[in-house]
Amino acid sequence: DTGAITADQDLFSLCTTHKQIDEATAAMTSYHEALNNVITAPTMTFEDKNGPSYPLDLHANIVLTTNSQHPVKIDKDDRRWVAVRCSDAHMQDMEYHGTARRYFGEIEKPRTKLQLRVLRGLYQGFMSRRLDHIHSFPLQRPKTDFYRECTMVHAPLMVKFLSFLTRDITRFAAPGTSSSSADHQQQRSWGSCELFQRCREWAECSGHSFGYTSTSFGIELSSLAKKPDTGIVKKRLSSGCEYHIDLCLLEAFLRGSGAYDVHA
Repeated sequence: DTGAITADQDLFSLCTTHKQIDEATAAMTSYHEALNNVITAPTMTFEDKNGPSYPLDLHANIVLTTNSQHPVKIDKDDRRWVAVRCSDAHMQDMEYHGTARRYFGEIEKPRTKLQLRVLRGLYQGFMSRRLDHIHSFPLQRPKTDFYRECTMVHAPLMVKFLSFLTRDITRFAAPGTSSSSADHQQQRSWGSCELFQRCREWAECSGHSFGYTSTSFGIELSSLAKKPDTGIVKKRLSSGCEYHIDLCLLEAFLRGSGAYDVHA
């Protein structure tokens, strides 16, 4: 069975091989755990009204179509999803999009022999597939560039800022540093107040919500400085805290932990 549901319908009604959730919005992130369970659970428990509960095999495949940039939350290394940014080359191309309609037609209208043949072929193709591969299939799903972008949407703001810091060396160079020397100078020092202000400016320019206070910013940055191989060293001076950052080591640390945000 295949079908389409809207985002506000019960997600646990997905007892079909394929379900399309059309016009999914960012509100779908609130269904994060429910969607993950539907995708990976081998069975789901159902209960008839005033009757006993019983398990059924779950073979649902979910397809989201949306204009929202990031309708679902994808954690780092979450292989449940394939994320594809579709081309707008055929936007408003009625002839192109009409091809599928001519094959499948409207549900309530009588189908032609051609439509029935196409649907029968799809049904037989789906039903003839072995299902024992379903739960190992996530390992075969490709990591697209858009997938990597989606995994970073909910990354901590500090990770995004530090990722940006490693790339935009010239802009964040210490005062008086020339552009030519900035390209080669990989170790920098900033006062805690200066880094806090630069993070605020970057967040405002990038459209990110800035929820730090100077204290919470310092605590989070200090916790990173305590970790080995981050390239961040904290020093206490009479004038306040200063951070020495090796940008190459920091980038390597972020990439190694899978947290480097190339779009920050």
